[in-house]
Amino acid sequence: MVLFLSLAAAVAFRSGTARADDAAPSVDCSKASTVVEHAICNKKNLAGADRGIAALYAKALGVLSPADADALRAQQSDWLKLRDQCGRFPGNPKAPTDIDDCLDDRMTDRLTVLELTFESKKLIPPGPSFDCRRAATPVEHEICRKAYLAAYDRRIAELYPQALGVLDAEDADQLRTDQRLWLKMRDDCNYQVPGNPHATSDVEGCLGGILADRVTELQKAIADKKFSRPCHPQSC
Repeated sequence: MVLFLSLAAAVAFRSGTARADDAAPSVDCSKASTVVEHAICNKKNLAGADRGIAALYAKALGVLSPADADALRAQQSDWLKLRDQCGRFPGNPKAPTDIDDCLDDRMTDRLTVLELTFESKKLIPPGPSFDCRRAATPVEHEICRKAYLAAYDRRIAELYPQALGVLDAEDADQLRTDQRLWLKMRDDCNYQVPGNPHATSDVEGCLGGILADRVTELQKAIADKKFSRPCHPQSC
């Protein structure tokens, strides 16, 4: 299983930079004027993430339709406003730590969404493939809470029918069976299920790896036009 990536690893993996901590930020640090800009300039991992986001944003704009590119520009503007809210901790003695953690969280989200947008060559709308107003489990709530998990969920919902459409009847049936097993494995990230042998208190970390792996598995099935069942815990 692909483990949930740290921000530094995510930058190197997603943006093509050699190492996140070697990357300069896209902002001009000599003109940094806000708490958030100073935090990005002062932390190597955040500077690398900032550079990675700028690179992926430019790449994504280059492969999208004009309408999707305009929508991505608006989405990026909204995300920058959300990012800059990390600097609003007046009077909080732990503000620097809070700001760094907040930025780490939101920049990891954005890296994943931009990566999936570039890979799919179309805009990834906000939110998962299901209605968050009806979310009933810790797993569903976590997917709704985290933008990058929601983006993975939406991408899986797109790739799954595409894969079924290119497979022969036998492989398509196998994929349907495997999807049911995979959904059970995904839901095993719900640590509140008594007696769950795969339970974990880290629902986000569990989901990050499982959802990322599923995107890769479905992409491979589409590219190869063949499906071989991965060794999921329920099927090994």
